[in-house]
Amino acid sequence: MNISGLTLGRIVDPNGEIHSTEKIERRVNQGAAVLNDRGVCRGDCVVIAHSGTAQFFEDLLSTWLIGAYAVCLNEALSSFELRNIVDFVEPRILLHKSNQKISVEGTELCCLPDCRKSLVPGNTKIAFDDQLDDKALVLFTSGTTGIPKGVVH
Repeated sequence: MNISGLTLGRIVDPNGEIHSTEKIERRVNQGAAVLNDRGVCRGDCVVIAHSGTAQFFEDLLSTWLIGAYAVCLNEALSSFELRNIVDFVEPRILLHKSNQKISVEGTELCCLPDCRKSLVPGNTKIAFDDQLDDKALVLFTSGTTGIPKGVVH
């Protein structure tokens, strides 16, 4: 996959599983199709509440492929901290790992690897015309005031 002139090679996740370029590209396209089917559009906020795996990068690239922007959160956040940020950013959807126990009332939850299973074969090509000024990523500080503080990239 070629993203903004950068060639994506293989990723070896913490479990030692190797993810080839083809496998990543297929999963990213499928993830974007799932997000599209769930109504996520260009400019929407997608919270990714996990990190450190190939699935995180696939979720991030799927989010960007449809023109949405990502708020990436540490999965070790307390339920209060998670709820506080979700209330603040009002995401269209929250992505998590299948073994994560997350409950955020009023927010759609999705584990893309589980949701990809319901896709119609061949229905995974998403066309998106990104713009230079589109939001891509919002990073938050842990802050001590209880009020989320983020930087938009």
